[in-house]
Amino acid sequence: MKIQVINPNTSVRMTEMIRLSAQEAAAPGTEICCRGLDRGPEYADCAYDNALVCAELVRLVQGDPRSAEYDAYVVASFADPGLDALRELTEKPVVGIAEAAIHFSAFLGHKFAIINTMPRLMKSFESIVARTGAQDRLAAIKLPPFRVASFLESSDEAREMLVATAREAIDRDGAEVILLGGGMLAGYADFLTEQVGVPALDGVKCAVKLAESLAALGLKTSKIRTYAPPFTKAYRE
Repeated sequence: MKIQVINPNTSVRMTEMIRLSAQEAAAPGTEICCRGLDRGPEYADCAYDNALVCAELVRLVQGDPRSAEYDAYVVASFADPGLDALRELTEKPVVGIAEAAIHFSAFLGHKFAIINTMPRLMKSFESIVARTGAQDRLAAIKLPPFRVASFLESSDEAREMLVATAREAIDRDGAEVILLGGGMLAGYADFLTEQVGVPALDGVKCAVKLAESLAALGLKTSKIRTYAPPFTKAYRE
């Protein structure tokens, strides 16, 4: 089995963190093909960035000569950009890391909290929770402003902030499961679980396991109505 994991930004360090996390989750015999975008933001922290990212994701998947080799796709951003468009382009399963983590959390506890460090993404995360139908299980979305680079460097300060934020979500907001909201937090789940005593979910790992399961069952994206291929029409370059 071969899964294409896409980091929808241009950060080389973040792509590497995502690749390592995906490989840790992959079953024996699953090949992880991980890559970032050639064009676009270093990391996406607003609606403008996500609009650019969606266009680049479509170009990447449409123009990839190896697309027939992949059994499933994972989009490794907690904003879950471009999922609907990619599902129109391929019958292979397409899984976002936010939707995967939210669905996984339902098996581990009732209330969940999302932790990220980009306050402008509050609306985006609220929309994702609504899309998955999990509003009644949402304890909190915690978005303390903090440098993305600190997580890419795995600094002590970043780890301390992550633990403090998770404990607040548990003690004050009633969270029973913590979702790490983004590719920059790939690889932190085991550390955080040890520190706070509740399950912390790495969306990359959740998405890889979900993609593996869908592919192993031979399931394809439905091509009637919602995810039917785009109609043939004139497009101007």
